[in-house]
Amino acid sequence: MHSLLKANLLRLRNWKVILCVICVGLGIWFRFGNLHQIYWHDEAFTSLRISGYTSLEVKQNLFNNQLVSLDELLYYQGINQERTVFDTVKSLAFDDAQHPPLYYVLAWFWVATWGNSVANLRSFSVLVSLFSLPAIYWLCQELFALICCSPKEVTALQDHPDDQNYLKTKNLTSSIAMIIVATSPVHILYAQEAREYALWTGLVLAMSAALVRSLRLHNWKNWSLYTILLTASLYTSPLSGFVALGHGVYVLLREHCRLSCRVLAYALAATLGLIFFVPWLLVLLNDGAVGGASWTAQPIPLVTWLKLWGLHIVRCFILTEGDFGFDTAIVYGVLPLVLGAIVYAFYCLCRHSPRDFWLFVLIFTSASALPLVIPDLVLGGQRSTAGRYLLPTFLGMQLALAFSIGHTFQILQKSKLKGLTAKSPHKLKQGIILIVLLSTLILNIWSGLQVLSIKTSWIKVINYHLPSLSAVVNTSQKPLIISAASGINFGTIFALAHVLDPKVYFLLLKDESPPDAVEITNKFLGFRDIFLFNPSPELRESLLEQNIQATLVYQDFHLFLWKLSALVR
Repeated sequence: MHSLLKANLLRLRNWKVILCVICVGLGIWFRFGNLHQIYWHDEAFTSLRISGYTSLEVKQNLFNNQLVSLDELLYYQGINQERTVFDTVKSLAFDDAQHPPLYYVLAWFWVATWGNSVANLRSFSVLVSLFSLPAIYWLCQELFALICCSPKEVTALQDHPDDQNYLKTKNLTSSIAMIIVATSPVHILYAQEAREYALWTGLVLAMSAALVRSLRLHNWKNWSLYTILLTASLYTSPLSGFVALGHGVYVLLREHCRLSCRVLAYALAATLGLIFFVPWLLVLLNDGAVGGASWTAQPIPLVTWLKLWGLHIVRCFILTEGDFGFDTAIVYGVLPLVLGAIVYAFYCLCRHSPRDFWLFVLIFTSASALPLVIPDLVLGGQRSTAGRYLLPTFLGMQLALAFSIGHTFQILQKSKLKGLTAKSPHKLKQGIILIVLLSTLILNIWSGLQVLSIKTSWIKVINYHLPSLSAVVNTSQKPLIISAASGINFGTIFALAHVLDPKVYFLLLKDESPPDAVEITNKFLGFRDIFLFNPSPELRESLLEQNIQATLVYQDFHLFLWKLSALVR
């Protein structure tokens, strides 16, 4: 009887391993399967940084009332012979210091090796995103290893003192967490983005695992590893400082607010990490260094803010349509399910896991969210509405969900071994809960399959509809696009250069006031369809004064395309 039971458990364990391998394999396939989504505004800036040119230099070279071909635009979208990786760092420091240089330096070397194509650059992000899978598994293992150091904490995971349930829960939770991150649409989409967020996700998880390991083993090697990973994370995103601050709160609370050796060790490691980051911090604090994020302080209605947070929760598990996309039947239908699953997951976490475990997950989830949410609510703004800033928060919710699934599954398995019948109210309740929780995983996989065929996604934000706009231009004959560099135009023009046909030319204006009518007419010679892209009211008025009429042929919330229908002759 004992051997039969052992054989059944072995088959069950093998089944879990196979399922884990399949799901992780699907997650990798989802990431590599579609690297040809629309290349958008922010990604175009990544390519600009890799070129080593600053925005000011490009504006001086291209935006001077002259005709510009797509090849001339694309010259500033990758490595060239005139600039080096040091120029990439300089351009970031001068133009965009809110984005530290680690990702861009690594991407520069990758592109130097494999070429400037969009697929090559995005494949680098996909590869570094895979680091997050072993990193979250490692974090779960370290959390369980930490609580197992104390017999009192171990028994908190057990229904019976002689049951080694915590060992099974440890491995199951770690595997489920890896599956969730592998198949989550939010992580898949950011893995396909030519930006630093996939690298940041992996580093945040790794530095968190290194912290927990340092608390458990408490030796200089592990604390040194934490310092290195913290420094790398800061050089990927300054928001890592919020995560590190949350680590400090966790260490202090775990040590019961005593100035213990572990508290001092954390303080030293974090201080060293900050010291290593000081060179870039000085650049970041320079006047105007964070101008690119000024939009986050612009107030929005509270209802809109709440809807965006609802989308945050849904988008962890399902691919939504549209750049905003809240007011759709699928979101209204899925939000209660996902929200209920997450609420129960945190309840289960706090109810059934040891203090050291649930305290870490709660602080990890809130550390990056609260510093953005509180200013939004107090001062107004939309700092917390950008999903890319909240990736650690998403990971915290997914950790809680992984634990709740693992814990509930283990309860059902123990009930089966004890011979409880299917009519047992306790077993029926746990079964329903497990079905709801597992439904979130099914949503993940379904969304991943959708990602394989989409041309655009919600992370493209202001350029979500760029394929539709580019289709209007590409289907025209001998097209010319007139635009200036104001607002979102500068980055979007470079994004358009990746999707427009070579026949398209740009007339890039030095400012919002166009040249005189005679000069414009000469520029128009040889072009049949003339478009005006995102013009300011002043530019349109100036054209009207010169008897140049315009008809709106495409518009969405961010992009406007006018066709000039009457020219001065």
